[in-house]
Amino acid sequence: MARDRFSRFARALQSPVRKLFAALGFDLQYVGRVASDIPDRAAYQPRLRPWLFAQWQRRFAPTRGRTLVTDDRLYVLAALLEQALSSEGDVVECGVYLGGSARLLLETIRSRAAQRFLYLCDTFTGMPDADPSADLHRKGDFSDASLARVREDLAEATEVVIVPGVIPQSLAPLALRRFCFVHVDLDLYASVLAAARFFYDLVTPGGFLVFDDYGFSSTPGARRAVDEFFADKREVPLVLASGQCVVFKAPAT
Repeated sequence: MARDRFSRFARALQSPVRKLFAALGFDLQYVGRVASDIPDRAAYQPRLRPWLFAQWQRRFAPTRGRTLVTDDRLYVLAALLEQALSSEGDVVECGVYLGGSARLLLETIRSRAAQRFLYLCDTFTGMPDADPSADLHRKGDFSDASLARVREDLAEATEVVIVPGVIPQSLAPLALRRFCFVHVDLDLYASVLAAARFFYDLVTPGGFLVFDDYGFSSTPGARRAVDEFFADKREVPLVLASGQCVVFKAPAT
């Protein structure tokens, strides 16, 4: 009984205390009792985080030092790609940086024994012109991206096609392809909008478009681009706690 009373008291305090912590930039969560025999108990922080499992950490190991995408987002990419590969089409990533998430996508394709091409699209020289009315990033950000490094790291991968250049002009050779999975990690309003316009009709039913930057305050242009593009579409973008936004390409009716 005493424990139950304490739990009620703790929950009653949660709202005002959470507001105080939120003002300081923290998120306070009430955990309560956790079953001692629950599987993977260490991965509950406070809710289950599958990306902390040892098998996922092993899959993420090749991405270390090659991506700014966090483990929770890498998990989303790999898990959705595994499902998407049941549909027809190739895989594309727009915004490659140093190739870390590209390596995860490649190994996920290989683990499913899927005969697909992986297209990697990036300027490989940093960001192009930004829109100061929509973007916080500036031209030249992430200029430490390296086409040579990505080519070297993926040299053995005959199923990888690297497409350097500024989007959307660089995408022209892909216009006749079909895709089951599109990862857009471009940060900028114009680039995200251009990618959405180009790939939307090329995604096969059952496929996914994943927008990495939708929920981050540092990339407001990405959210604006997705919201604008899908405002008149039947698909409803799903915003995840990871900051990503996922669009499932529904079958035609």
